[in-house]
Amino acid sequence: MSSSVSVSTGWAASTKRTCSTACGQLTEMAAARPRACAAASICAHSSASTSRVYGSGKRAYLSPILDCAGEVISYAVSESQDLSMISAMLDDIRKDTIHEGTLFHSDQGALYMSDQFQERLKEMGLIQSMSRRGNCWDNAAMESFFGHLKDHCHFAGCATFQEVKKMIDDYIEYYNNERPQWTRLKMTPAAYARYLKEMGEQEFKAYLAKERKKYEQMITRSIEQTDKHGEHLRSVISSFVEETS
Repeated sequence: MSSSVSVSTGWAASTKRTCSTACGQLTEMAAARPRACAAASICAHSSASTSRVYGSGKRAYLSPILDCAGEVISYAVSESQDLSMISAMLDDIRKDTIHEGTLFHSDQGALYMSDQFQERLKEMGLIQSMSRRGNCWDNAAMESFFGHLKDHCHFAGCATFQEVKKMIDDYIEYYNNERPQWTRLKMTPAAYARYLKEMGEQEFKAYLAKERKKYEQMITRSIEQTDKHGEHLRSVISSFVEETS
């Protein structure tokens, strides 16, 4: 029973740490924000890679980058998951979306942990941030994007790599420019990026304050839900122990 409680408590601490880190990133980037910076510069870029099966068991790999507005600002599609794929992804980043000191967040995939990739980030003036091992919540924005991609694109019907790439190209164009998102004032990611970029200083400060408040509320709700689940789990275990003793 004690182990179950510790798991619950650990999850609460994990959630709180993740949200606190995000708030810290907002504060840090706001302090260094250039007057005319791109929207992506106020928070971390987020990246991860995923594979998709098509044809007769073939695999294609996608490595995209999301900015804080949720826009895909770069991506690479490849038949092999190697350094050339993520190098192409970095080469394709729009220069108006980064500046020195921008956070680049990813999971702990082998490619993102490689010396070559980390050195490339340093050369670009980007600060590397990585999820804790096995914790998808640390990169929730990218996991959400992959979920929508999976729901929308049916790669099993593709016979060639070119067909897969065309499907991904079309989806990302749709995702960035045609698909409004509830959490971004019902704007598309591209429109929301422009909205953030055009904010005045006072409006931007108000935006940051609102985002911090949202994170704090999310922390509170997560901890409350965790405590509730913990109490239920303890009750179930206690009942089981009584019945079997």
